[in-house]
Amino acid sequence: MKAAIVTSWLSHRGGGVSAVVEAMSRDISLRDVEVRVFGLKEENASDVENGWAGASADTFPVIGPRSLGYSRSMAQAIIGWKPDLVHVHGIWSHVSRSVLQWFSDTNGPYIISPHGMLDPWALQNSAWKKNIIGRLYENRHLRHARCIHALNENEREAIRAFGLTNPVAIIPNGVDLPQAAEKQVSSGKRTLLFLGRLHPKKGVSNLLRAWGDVHELAPQEGAGWRLAIAGWGAADYEAELRELAGTMVSAGAVQFLGPQLGAQKASTFAGADAFILPSLSEGLPMTVLEAWAYRLPVLMTSQCNLPEGFAANAAVRIELDAERLREGILTFLRLPETERLEMGSRGRQLVEARFTWPVVATQMTDVYRWLIHGGARPPCVYV
Repeated sequence: MKAAIVTSWLSHRGGGVSAVVEAMSRDISLRDVEVRVFGLKEENASDVENGWAGASADTFPVIGPRSLGYSRSMAQAIIGWKPDLVHVHGIWSHVSRSVLQWFSDTNGPYIISPHGMLDPWALQNSAWKKNIIGRLYENRHLRHARCIHALNENEREAIRAFGLTNPVAIIPNGVDLPQAAEKQVSSGKRTLLFLGRLHPKKGVSNLLRAWGDVHELAPQEGAGWRLAIAGWGAADYEAELRELAGTMVSAGAVQFLGPQLGAQKASTFAGADAFILPSLSEGLPMTVLEAWAYRLPVLMTSQCNLPEGFAANAAVRIELDAERLREGILTFLRLPETERLEMGSRGRQLVEARFTWPVVATQMTDVYRWLIHGGARPPCVYV
């Protein structure tokens, strides 16, 4: 069985999607599936040459605005490789049209993983652009998919609300489990970590406002903690965040770490004491799963689509607006240290049981075989 996995960027520019493609392609290729990844070429160097650990990959040059992802050669490369199935990660770029060209040529089955890009907030963001792309090719691309992959029940509902009637496979993302020692009580200042793309939907500006309020209104609780912001984004937006941090919190209370990749990222997680994601919209955030894998207690919004974390008491629910976000942070900071450690341990247990790549890859491979060969529908697929 030959499976082509197609996406836009293979570097951290692709955010959590590229991390998913890297790990999923690696583990699916261990299950008697020949996998090849097709992505877009970066301006400076190919990501396949810079630490890529997924299945064999090819990247293709982009013509015109990089945000559109137009590549003249990608479609022909997919067609030439002659896969039995194509798996598309992400939508709203010319990559979708490349897959449609393969479909028109072969009528072969393909599955789409939108990664939250059909959620209401995501649809409203640059809605005019999505409306044009939808009319040109994306709506047709979505309708012809033999299956759509949802990360959770909320995403399945968003897919149906968009008007799609395709079969939907509900399979979460996974993580690699680090060999992390039990978390110990910190002797110095503790670290509350945000790690991810610096984008307005992540809620970082409200996080900084809330953190400033914590230090102003409850200095005793805030004094023992620092907020570490690790990530990348548009230069002007990052500058805006740094300016906000400088005006709203005391010296040393916030630290910007820049992008954290590979071993540096692992060290950042290992050195943190808690993780926070005040996001306005997510598919299923890899960073929360990674934080739990490192036994970190998590603060997150309901929009992170991981209700299992609240049910397992591995996370504290926080709200979107700065005032209620501040109260959620204070609730967490006032917990006994032993309770925070236990919360992190429960998160690790949750990941071990449900969110590892071997579990996820096995489910996805079953869906691939069903789409190619037919037979009994996998239990994760809903029609």
